Amino acid sequence: MYVRYNSIDIFNNREVLYKNKSNYKVISWITILLIGSIVLLLITFFYKFRLFSIYTGKIVKNEKDNYIELNVDDSFLKYKNRNYYIINDKKSRCHIEEIVDSYYVNDKKYYNVKINCDLNKEININNSILDIKVDEGKVTLFQVFTKKIKKGIKDARIKN
Repeated sequence: MYVRYNSIDIFNNREVLYKNKSNYKVISWITILLIGSIVLLLITFFYKFRLFSIYTGKIVKNEKDNYIELNVDDSFLKYKNRNYYIINDKKSRCHIEEIVDSYYVNDKKYYNVKINCDLNKEININNSILDIKVDEGKVTLFQVFTKKIKKGIKDARIKN
Protein backbone atom coordinates (compact mmCIF):
# COMPACT_ATOMS: atom_id res chain seq x y z
CA MET A 1 0.00 0.00 0.00
CA TYR A 2 1.35 3.42 -0.99
CA VAL A 3 1.15 6.19 1.65
CA ARG A 4 1.06 9.82 0.52
CA TYR A 5 2.50 12.49 2.73
CA ASN A 6 0.18 15.13 3.98
CA SER A 7 0.54 18.42 2.08
CA ILE A 8 0.06 20.30 5.35
CA ASP A 9 3.56 19.25 6.48
CA ILE A 10 5.32 22.15 4.77
CA PHE A 11 8.58 21.89 6.68
CA ASN A 12 9.49 18.55 5.12
CA ASN A 13 8.36 19.55 1.62
CA ARG A 14 11.23 21.00 -0.45
CA GLU A 15 9.06 22.55 -3.12
CA VAL A 16 7.23 24.68 -0.59
CA LEU A 17 10.51 25.81 1.00
CA TYR A 18 12.04 26.77 -2.36
CA LYS A 19 8.96 28.70 -3.46
CA ASN A 20 8.85 30.77 -0.30
CA LYS A 21 10.48 34.16 -1.07
CA SER A 22 11.67 34.90 2.46
CA ASN A 23 13.92 31.84 2.41
CA TYR A 24 15.87 33.20 -0.60
CA LYS A 25 17.34 35.87 1.65
CA VAL A 26 18.34 33.31 4.27
CA ILE A 27 19.85 30.96 1.70
CA SER A 28 21.79 33.80 0.06
CA TRP A 29 23.23 34.94 3.42
CA ILE A 30 24.19 31.39 4.32
CA THR A 31 25.98 30.92 0.98
CA ILE A 32 27.80 34.24 1.39
CA LEU A 33 28.92 33.20 4.89
CA LEU A 34 30.02 29.77 3.65
CA ILE A 35 32.00 31.20 0.74
CA GLY A 36 33.56 33.83 3.02
CA SER A 37 34.60 31.25 5.61
CA ILE A 38 36.08 29.02 2.89
CA VAL A 39 38.09 31.97 1.54
CA LEU A 40 39.36 32.80 5.04
CA LEU A 41 40.38 29.18 5.63
CA LEU A 42 42.24 29.10 2.32
CA ILE A 43 44.06 32.32 3.23
CA THR A 44 45.12 30.96 6.63
CA PHE A 45 46.44 27.73 5.12
CA PHE A 46 48.19 29.03 2.00
CA TYR A 47 49.21 32.69 2.46
CA LYS A 48 52.86 32.89 3.55
CA PHE A 49 54.59 35.89 5.08
CA ARG A 50 57.88 36.62 6.83
CA LEU A 51 57.79 36.52 10.61
CA PHE A 52 60.27 38.51 12.69
CA SER A 53 61.13 38.26 16.38
CA ILE A 54 62.09 41.61 17.90
CA TYR A 55 64.58 41.93 20.75
CA THR A 56 65.88 45.04 22.49
CA GLY A 57 69.55 45.43 23.32
CA LYS A 58 72.06 48.10 24.22
CA ILE A 59 75.52 48.92 22.93
CA VAL A 60 78.37 48.48 25.39
CA LYS A 61 81.75 50.05 24.63
CA ASN A 62 84.95 48.98 26.35
CA GLU A 63 88.54 50.03 25.76
CA LYS A 64 89.19 47.08 23.45
CA ASP A 65 85.83 46.27 21.80
CA ASN A 66 82.17 47.18 21.42
CA TYR A 67 79.32 44.73 21.45
CA ILE A 68 75.55 44.57 21.81
CA GLU A 69 74.19 43.15 25.03
CA LEU A 70 70.83 41.37 24.96
CA ASN A 71 68.70 39.73 27.60
CA VAL A 72 66.79 36.98 25.80
CA ASP A 73 64.76 33.88 26.53
CA ASP A 74 65.19 30.35 25.18
CA SER A 75 63.58 31.17 21.84
CA PHE A 76 66.55 33.35 20.76
CA LEU A 77 69.09 30.56 21.15
CA LYS A 78 67.80 28.71 18.08
CA TYR A 79 68.96 31.70 15.99
CA LYS A 80 72.48 31.81 17.39
CA ASN A 81 74.09 30.44 14.21
CA ARG A 82 72.77 33.26 12.01
CA ASN A 83 75.29 35.40 10.11
CA TYR A 84 73.15 38.52 10.10
CA TYR A 85 70.54 40.32 12.16
CA ILE A 86 68.38 43.31 11.28
CA ILE A 87 69.41 46.19 13.52
CA ASN A 88 67.30 49.36 13.36
CA ASP A 89 65.79 48.19 10.04
CA LYS A 90 69.21 47.63 8.40
CA LYS A 91 70.76 44.23 7.76
CA SER A 92 74.07 43.85 9.65
CA ARG A 93 76.60 41.04 9.75
CA CYS A 94 76.86 39.78 13.32
CA HIS A 95 77.92 36.80 15.34
CA ILE A 96 77.29 35.83 18.93
CA GLU A 97 80.44 36.40 20.90
CA GLU A 98 79.33 34.63 24.04
CA ILE A 99 76.38 33.68 26.18
CA VAL A 100 77.42 35.08 29.51
CA ASP A 101 75.03 33.80 32.15
CA SER A 102 71.47 32.76 32.76
CA TYR A 103 68.91 33.76 35.35
CA TYR A 104 65.28 32.96 36.15
CA VAL A 105 62.33 35.35 36.27
CA ASN A 106 58.94 33.84 37.17
CA ASP A 107 60.21 30.31 36.40
CA LYS A 108 61.35 31.34 32.91
CA LYS A 109 65.01 31.13 31.96
CA TYR A 110 66.70 34.20 30.44
CA TYR A 111 70.22 34.59 29.04
CA ASN A 112 72.62 37.50 28.79
CA VAL A 113 74.05 37.41 25.25
CA LYS A 114 76.91 39.44 23.74
CA ILE A 115 76.74 40.03 19.98
CA ASN A 116 79.64 41.45 17.98
CA CYS A 117 78.46 43.51 14.98
CA ASP A 118 79.67 45.96 12.38
CA LEU A 119 77.60 49.03 13.23
CA ASN A 120 77.30 52.44 11.61
CA LYS A 121 79.07 55.33 13.33
CA GLU A 122 75.77 57.11 13.91
CA ILE A 123 74.39 54.12 15.83
CA ASN A 124 77.60 53.15 17.62
CA ILE A 125 77.10 55.24 20.78
CA ASN A 126 77.65 53.84 24.26
CA ASN A 127 74.44 52.72 26.05
CA SER A 128 72.20 53.45 23.07
CA ILE A 129 69.25 51.12 22.72
CA LEU A 130 68.72 49.08 19.56
CA ASP A 131 65.91 46.97 18.15
CA ILE A 132 67.22 43.69 16.78
CA LYS A 133 64.99 41.68 14.47
CA VAL A 134 65.56 38.03 13.71
CA ASP A 135 64.01 36.60 10.56
CA GLU A 136 62.16 33.39 11.46
CA GLY A 137 61.39 32.60 7.83
CA LYS A 138 58.16 32.27 5.90
CA VAL A 139 55.20 30.95 7.85
CA THR A 140 51.44 30.67 7.33
CA LEU A 141 48.76 32.05 9.61
CA PHE A 142 47.76 28.50 10.51
CA GLN A 143 51.30 27.78 11.77
CA VAL A 144 51.27 30.96 13.87
CA PHE A 145 47.86 30.12 15.36
CA THR A 146 48.84 26.55 16.24
CA LYS A 147 52.13 27.72 17.79
CA LYS A 148 50.31 30.26 19.99
CA ILE A 149 47.67 27.72 21.02
CA LYS A 150 50.35 25.15 21.95
CA LYS A 151 52.26 27.80 23.91
CA GLY A 152 49.06 28.82 25.75
CA ILE A 153 48.29 25.20 26.64
CA LYS A 154 51.88 24.65 27.81
CA ASP A 155 51.81 27.82 29.96
CA ALA A 156 48.45 26.80 31.45
CA ARG A 157 49.85 23.38 32.41
CA ILE A 158 52.89 24.96 34.04
CA LYS A 159 50.74 27.34 36.14
CA ASN A 160 48.57 24.48 37.41
